[in-house]
Amino acid sequence: MVAFRYVLFAAVALVFVTLLAAKDAEAHNWYPDDGCGPGPSSDGYFWAAGPASGWGTVGNGWNGCSMWTLTQQTSPATQYAEWYLPISSSYNHTYNLQAYVPNMGVTCAWLTQSGHYHRYANGTSGGINSHYFFNQSANCGGYCYTFAQGALNGSNGGKVDVWDWTGDGSTRYLMVDVFCFRE
Repeated sequence: MVAFRYVLFAAVALVFVTLLAAKDAEAHNWYPDDGCGPGPSSDGYFWAAGPASGWGTVGNGWNGCSMWTLTQQTSPATQYAEWYLPISSSYNHTYNLQAYVPNMGVTCAWLTQSGHYHRYANGTSGGINSHYFFNQSANCGGYCYTFAQGALNGSNGGKVDVWDWTGDGSTRYLMVDVFCFRE
């Protein structure tokens, strides 16, 4: 009976420690959503720039809604999106930068092959630190796809943005949804 109690106590303690460790490990992950509309999201951690008429929505994605815009031939693009970390020193880390592309089924073929993502380690207080091209058409399954890893300074509200100026306007779309900053 004593052995049973010991094993039970050890099992409960292990579960408790595991839950605390998991909570701590996830404490610096951040998933700002698009709010499914142009302009700023209600929480202020996302911005869809450009004329509202240039954005459309579809009923799927992270929270049941995603946004899209046509690719452009202007540089810099007038239609683009930005995701921000909260301004907090606890978000000063190296993150896996992960674009979420909703599963669009057969229409994945219509998505951009050159989503141009930029990492601003110091948020709006600094210039582009690195840029990456990401093929949304080939990575269209409703997951957060890692395309890079980089440091972000949450004390300044680290940021990632995306645009596409390949100019495939009549045939390609840039999808915008949640962005996954994973430590």
